[in-house]
Amino acid sequence: MEKVVILARVSTDKQEYERQITELTEHCRKMDWEVVILTNKPSFVELMQVMPHIARHWDVTAEELLDPAINIDVACRLYKSMLKQLRTPKSADEFDRMAFAVASYNCGASRVIDARNLAEYYDEPKYEWTTVSDYMLLLSDEEFYNHEAVNGGEFKEPHITIAYTNKVLHTYARFKRKELAKVGREVNALSPSYL
Repeated sequence: MEKVVILARVSTDKQEYERQITELTEHCRKMDWEVVILTNKPSFVELMQVMPHIARHWDVTAEELLDPAINIDVACRLYKSMLKQLRTPKSADEFDRMAFAVASYNCGASRVIDARNLAEYYDEPKYEWTTVSDYMLLLSDEEFYNHEAVNGGEFKEPHITIAYTNKVLHTYARFKRKELAKVGREVNALSPSYL
């Protein structure tokens, strides 16, 4: 009997994860493979995707993160912490401020700050997400991650953070449009017909 190690990152949903691991294990047994290790469970705790090592900054254990109220509380604390680190001026566009915060939530504020530092160094607008995301991509290139304006070193997969940020912003914009449309219908229903 051959031994096989399952090193698979599957679904982040706990029930779905367990179902997929069970299916993989059954498949291995049908192939006459002995399953030695089941590894690589997601390292973050669902709901707000808070990493346990981050939660420890607020004396919260991985087990406590399973409580939705605690999970959301830690996520809010993390978000506030990111905003303080970013120091994005209130004069910056709301979309850009939100983009920086979302990207920081995903990869850490230092990556966003490094990309903004590069933008500033090259006389580009450092408080515009489209510009900063372009510089974020460059942080995987040795010429740029070793640049004097960069403190965090190499950023191996900036495209993941950029895609995540853009998806969150797109979803937010879609919900906002729906909410505005709903408010518009309510206002129209209250308006006199002669207007």
